[in-house]
Amino acid sequence: MKRFRRAKVRAKLLTDECFFNLNLRVIKFIEISDEGIEYITESLQHLKGFKDLSLSFKGCRGISDKGVSCIRNLLLNFSALEKLVLNFTEISRVGDKSLSHIRDGLTSVSKNLKELTLNFDSCPNISDSGLNFLAETIKKAGALTKLDLKIENNNKVSDKGLLYLKEGFSYLTQLESLILGFGFCAKLTSIGLSVIETGILSIEGLRRLNLSFHECKGIKDEELESTIKKLSFLFAPSVTVQ
Repeated sequence: MKRFRRAKVRAKLLTDECFFNLNLRVIKFIEISDEGIEYITESLQHLKGFKDLSLSFKGCRGISDKGVSCIRNLLLNFSALEKLVLNFTEISRVGDKSLSHIRDGLTSVSKNLKELTLNFDSCPNISDSGLNFLAETIKKAGALTKLDLKIENNNKVSDKGLLYLKEGFSYLTQLESLILGFGFCAKLTSIGLSVIETGILSIEGLRRLNLSFHECKGIKDEELESTIKKLSFLFAPSVTVQ
């Protein structure tokens, strides 16, 4: 963790005027743990002028919900944030609690946030409860113009979780672009697909749409094709459904 301590010292020499955008990618660094996340977030606490924040920890298997709680504390300081990207792909110890931390962290930035990207692909401990926290998150973020959510390769998320998510869509009155990824989710059925379709149709200003439900065993090919036809009629040529 010495490198994180050094990074912490260097970051403290920066000021808000240095930059407004940060893109930090720590990919498949297996040794990084919750302690490393704590060092990173503490280093950035004083930089309150961020408008664009991107943090990627793809494949960092030492991270857990505890580490994400540090990111919650960081977000609470960034009231000017307009764009947020968080990537926790392939981290098994990140679960529903992490999504509750993100919900709580976005409380102070929800009015300004324009773009939100959350990637929890191959996080097996995300369940319907986590999607409920996600729904509560987007209900607070009515100014969003772009939303990108990916929870693919999951065996716990069911149609109930999609119902939670659909209820949040009605709050997104400014949304123009929507990306949803639920491929390889074994418990999803045509009921959940229909729920999401209804939710999408309720977003009046939506212009661009990308949906992924490929390889969901409970969704038949003809059902997916029917959804493609309905949504393509409304959003073509800016619609992709898999």
